[in-house]
Amino acid sequence: AHGILGKLTPEQHAIATTKLSSEQVLCVTAFAGSGKTTTLKAIALARPNLRILYLAFNVTVRDEALSTFPPNCEAKTLHQLAFSFVGHRYAPHVVDALKTTD
Repeated sequence: AHGILGKLTPEQHAIATTKLSSEQVLCVTAFAGSGKTTTLKAIALARPNLRILYLAFNVTVRDEALSTFPPNCEAKTLHQLAFSFVGHRYAPHVVDALKTTD
């Protein structure tokens, strides 16, 4: 964790080293390319006993996170998160694969 912490901006370092209780939630909102993913990796590496959820807008970003984040960080798309809460209601109606001829 010390390696990545030394490479962060002052803002990223402040976020990555914020003290949190088990009841608190940390939400980082920033523009594209501002370093949110790097900041989250630093948080995850600095707190290996903390469970972290990384939400991505698409599967490509999610898969990149799954391949580079430490094991205490779970990566899901927003659709996966929503489906895990309400999908059981609609699962019988979900079609596996549609073709343009269907």
